[in-house]
Amino acid sequence: MTAEQRRALRAKAHHVRPVVAVGMHGLTPAVLHEMESELNAHELIKIRLFSVVRSERDMLLALFLSVLVSGPYS
Repeated sequence: MTAEQRRALRAKAHHVRPVVAVGMHGLTPAVLHEMESELNAHELIKIRLFSVVRSERDMLLALFLSVLVSGPYS
């Protein structure tokens, strides 16, 4: 993704409200299901992470991407 494309998505996401919230239980099947359904319905979604330190947040982001890009989950 180019810098221009990222900038355009950030501008578009500025007014979008978070539609998925990840709490203290982390990445559960219910959270993954909700993320997938929201992505199917919308081009762009915001995810809110509660009480997560930066290192855990980066790990969760990588996990979200790997699970959603790789396909179905159990």
